[in-house]
Amino acid sequence: MHSIQDIRNQLERRKGKRDQIEISITNLSEKLSTTKRDLHRHEEAREILRAVGLETQRALQFHISDITSLALEAVFSESPTGPYELVAEFIQRRNKTECDLYFSRQGSRVDPLDASGGGAVDVASFALRIASWSMKSPEHATSRLDRVGRSPLAKGREHRRNIRSPSD
Repeated sequence: MHSIQDIRNQLERRKGKRDQIEISITNLSEKLSTTKRDLHRHEEAREILRAVGLETQRALQFHISDITSLALEAVFSESPTGPYELVAEFIQRRNKTECDLYFSRQGSRVDPLDASGGGAVDVASFALRIASWSMKSPEHATSRLDRVGRSPLAKGREHRRNIRSPSD
């Protein structure tokens, strides 16, 4: 049989465990409320960053498209089908934002490298360099024009022609 002293000792140990559990519950409750508050703040910050990012993309899209389309219009204004317009389209892929560049003529989407001819690509390439240069801070706004009239995009086209398909 258990003596009164053994029962009293067991009772005191259980009271100690209860006190520890109550302290743990209090600590976890405080930690939970802090974590919820932090989560709410992070969600608000993410929404602010998303809104700023969308506005920046919209401004960048307008800036790039406007300068390049003006250059294309200046060079190819007398084309019977009208000048190309450059369209910069920001798309979410693989949890990243990517920018697709393509030409548009009379509402039709045209692949710059395959269907537009080299002249339009060269003009667009030069105009994109100017657009990029115009967005730099004044102390870093220097431009290096290596091989003017030779589009970096055209180099990619030449490399694609040299790549053989797996069936070759």
